[in-house]
Amino acid sequence: MNHNGNMIAFIEKLKEQNIQISLEGGDLKVTYFGDDLSAGLIESIKAMKPQLIQYLMETDASKSKNIPIAPLQEAYQVSNAQRRMLVLSSNNKMNVAYNISYAYKLTGNLNREYLQLACDDLIQRHEVLRTIFFETEMGSFKQKILAPSDCRLKLVYEDFSGYPDKSKSISNYLKEKSLKEFDKQKPFIKFYLLKLEENSYVLNYITHHTVCDGWSMIILMRDLFSLYISRTKNIESTLPVLRIQYKDFAVWEDKKMNAISLSDARNYWLKQFSNEVPILDLPVDNPYPVVRSYKGGLVHKTIDLKLSDDFRENLNHDKSTLFMGFLALTNILIYKYTNQKDIVIGSPVSIRDQADLENQIGVYINTLPLRVILDVNKGFKTLLDQVKELTLEAYKYKDYPFEQLIEDLKIKTDANKNPLFNVMAVMQNNDIRNEGKLIQDSNEFKIETYKDKGAEYVTSKLDLAFFFTDNHEKGLVVGIEYNTDIYNSSTIERICRHLDTLLRSAIEHPDMSIKDLEILSAADRIELLESFNDTTVSYPQGDNIVSLFEKQAISTPDHVALVFEEEELTYKELDEKSNQLARYLLSRHSLGRGVLCGIMMDRSLDMIVSILAILKTGSGYVPIDVDYPQDRIDYMVEDSGCILVIDSALYADFTTIDESYENTGLEISISGNDLAYVIYTSGTTGHPKGVMVEHKGVVNLCFWHIETFDVGRDTKSTLYSNYSFDASVWELFPYLLKGASLYIVPSVLRLDLIALNNFYEDSGITHAFLPTALCESFIQIENHSLSYLFTGGDRLLTSNTSNHYKLVNNYGPTENSVVSTSFTLCQRLSQDMIPIGSPISNTQLYILDGDLRLVPKGAVGEICVSGSGLARGYLNRPELTAEKFISHPFKEGERLYRTGDLGRWLADGNIEFMGRNDDQVKIRGYRIELGEIAQVMNQHPLITNCLVHATEGSSENKDLILYYVSESSLSIRDLRSYLSERLPSYMIPGYYLPLDELPLTSNGKVDRKALPMPEGMGIDTGVEYVSPQTSTEKILVKIWSDVLSLDADNIGLYDNFFDLGGHSLKATAILAKARTAFKVNLNISELYNLPTIEGMAKEINRKQWLNSEVSKDDINIEIEL
Repeated sequence: MNHNGNMIAFIEKLKEQNIQISLEGGDLKVTYFGDDLSAGLIESIKAMKPQLIQYLMETDASKSKNIPIAPLQEAYQVSNAQRRMLVLSSNNKMNVAYNISYAYKLTGNLNREYLQLACDDLIQRHEVLRTIFFETEMGSFKQKILAPSDCRLKLVYEDFSGYPDKSKSISNYLKEKSLKEFDKQKPFIKFYLLKLEENSYVLNYITHHTVCDGWSMIILMRDLFSLYISRTKNIESTLPVLRIQYKDFAVWEDKKMNAISLSDARNYWLKQFSNEVPILDLPVDNPYPVVRSYKGGLVHKTIDLKLSDDFRENLNHDKSTLFMGFLALTNILIYKYTNQKDIVIGSPVSIRDQADLENQIGVYINTLPLRVILDVNKGFKTLLDQVKELTLEAYKYKDYPFEQLIEDLKIKTDANKNPLFNVMAVMQNNDIRNEGKLIQDSNEFKIETYKDKGAEYVTSKLDLAFFFTDNHEKGLVVGIEYNTDIYNSSTIERICRHLDTLLRSAIEHPDMSIKDLEILSAADRIELLESFNDTTVSYPQGDNIVSLFEKQAISTPDHVALVFEEEELTYKELDEKSNQLARYLLSRHSLGRGVLCGIMMDRSLDMIVSILAILKTGSGYVPIDVDYPQDRIDYMVEDSGCILVIDSALYADFTTIDESYENTGLEISISGNDLAYVIYTSGTTGHPKGVMVEHKGVVNLCFWHIETFDVGRDTKSTLYSNYSFDASVWELFPYLLKGASLYIVPSVLRLDLIALNNFYEDSGITHAFLPTALCESFIQIENHSLSYLFTGGDRLLTSNTSNHYKLVNNYGPTENSVVSTSFTLCQRLSQDMIPIGSPISNTQLYILDGDLRLVPKGAVGEICVSGSGLARGYLNRPELTAEKFISHPFKEGERLYRTGDLGRWLADGNIEFMGRNDDQVKIRGYRIELGEIAQVMNQHPLITNCLVHATEGSSENKDLILYYVSESSLSIRDLRSYLSERLPSYMIPGYYLPLDELPLTSNGKVDRKALPMPEGMGIDTGVEYVSPQTSTEKILVKIWSDVLSLDADNIGLYDNFFDLGGHSLKATAILAKARTAFKVNLNISELYNLPTIEGMAKEINRKQWLNSEVSKDDINIEIEL
């Protein structure tokens, strides 16, 4: 570390302790707001005094020490920090998320008149407190300083002494005042004095981040009480004279932007983000709303004193600050929750380097986007060194405005997202209010923080903000401010606990690889490993499908077992017929345990007879779809080693001589570990792979299903699935093992949902399964027979059903005997996602990261399964079996299957399915879950079904295609408008293709390969070009063309403002020009919600119609078209 690096680190450490150093008359001046300064810190400052003076002299010499006083003007430009907050405002109202409200309890002899005068003196001293803002016709912001006589600040007085519940009344009062929007046309400061009782008051001030930062809050109260004391003593103020004001800083900052001194800073930050900007994908509890509410919550956790001391000692030894240590920890925490290694976290930094700014009130802060690329194979100590180097380097270039960087990077903004980062880390001073030091020259009354939780109202500008405070007596304090739109308090409390565990792990093992550092507590591990997997249930795991069926046939011999069209078989007939076929097969072929027999038949009673017959020989069956291409059939037969394939010809031969074979049971020993079937699934090699499933897995599935879903003799179920897919196993055996009647769905009905529903009702079907793609549509149809409708195979997006039956969402890979988890929806869910449920009997699920470590509850990871249903492996694929069926990391001697699917544990022990990696796409820098868009579109009353797909556009960037099914003729305009009202702009598809129906594979899943690709849709964005027609539309196109520097001929009605390169700053220019042209007020949120020419034109016309004072003749159309 070089000399300057050491100095910067030491000065930052002083700032963390509420200490500011500066030069005064060539000597070192130490300003401290707090309690007693530790002797050790005093000695460190004394020891480093010469170096500190030298460093301050060098830095002062390299900067403009004296900020020039700006020439007198009617209005002045705003600072960069102010501009962003003004952009986020709505018309003349400021965003309340940036309101600042603090309250103090004053006890003693308080003179209200002098306090009012002190307030007047305060706004006379600080121009920024009597500043108003306005927007020019060109869309830029200006500030205007009011004369003190024009804005006397009234100290609002209210007497609460007579209220029965003073505390509650004051809480409500303070909360109400803190939520009031500031008007740009009035100063951003208000004072309230509330009387509790005689000589006891609450003093509350409310201001806004546009005019005040954290250090300013200290100055504001210090100055107010110093001015109050001067009034009471009738003496001149002892406060230092302010040579300049905030407007002077703003003008100077703007000129400095064009100076050569910032070119190095610009180059530094552009280099930091020269590669693709990472988008942090933190898991959330609730989906993002269309428009952020800024409602927030705050959770605190105090780290115990010994752990805090150990952390400080480690950081001191490494010459690192607390902020650096916490920033490193926060990066690891985020990595543990997201598995992302390229992370950007924002951090505010003071830019009060000039001596003139030391006693100023104003917003003298910039935001640093600190980008850390983790090497998770290295330890915490290595990361700390990396973070220290990054932070010190960033501090050197801290003056480069964050807002300018966003514009330089051409990052597209969104109403719901902060550009570059959505997580912030802040090192706070012990207590920015420091009430013990606010008054030092008066013993007339004391001041202390008014502590009333009921009066607090937390706002959240970001998804998460980590605040770190050093409370020397109690330990380090972590506070997490969170967006309540997307997070529950329990989740944030859990994150706090994990940060504590991570800190302990990092201190105890500083050289342990980051990926191995622990963030889960013992209680967390017990919950994830045991509580959520408490599924052990007794079942006859040594038994087999055949013996259980035969017992049922003896129990209910004359009950109908199978029905197909006009044919049916009783249990006795089915048992005897399958016995005869089994004897036929054994007499002619060498079937038996460990042997595989193929079956290739159309759906029929004979198909079921054949399956049972194969099982009764002790063999396993291999179902082959008769519609498969011959090459695929040949491969499956050869790969499986089937010594026989039962087809219609062989079965016909059997029926000619079936009476010559006994119909009694066979004396063949079958164990639970014997193969029941091999089902082939698609593989990455170009050939399907055979999954070997044993009897015990199927038996476990059957007993769980029978007990959970009330299966009995009165049950009537269906076989819908193609028998070559594993869902058929689930549809078949649980019912035949319990005496139910199974109806085979005729092929002609399988995709005709109306006819299928009639079939269910006419047959009295009580239990049925449909693949997710069909279930989504079927549940819209009224049904009067079903008790249960089972679905699975894809992500269920809607539970919108008014039917009385229970909808059951299921999940499971073929490699785990069909079903691994299940979730029963008794009614429509209030939440936006439908879980896949919790593990079924004798099944365990684990959500793991890429290194097979448990991820925290709520974090996304790979779903891994184990238990009684686990398949034996892949036939003839030992390498693939070893890759996917691994040694169990938590249970010695057992195996674990890696599904490749993504999911996360919910708080209640259910799992949310997050799709596969290829279901998540990145569009224009945003990670998008395609199912979320489809979920919204499916809620359209005229949409029957839809699918969203991502493809490569002509500009080599992915775009979204919406495929939809509707009986009505819908325009792209209608669809885009519908989605634009419900989704952020970056999630609106560029292409819209109507289909008669979604193409399905033979097992009822959507066939994505068969989806048509859009062609000839016009410009690269995929939006059909429609020229403006009305005068309003033409004027808007001209405005967009001017602001975006685009050819007006290339801007159509449906083009998205942000897709064309628009961002928040250019949006203000658009709105300003539109207001001038149309004499109506538009705000930023309306442009975010209606980002097209069409949308804006409609809103303008609506507002003009509502405004009776505006006629068409008033519209300014003096724009050259």
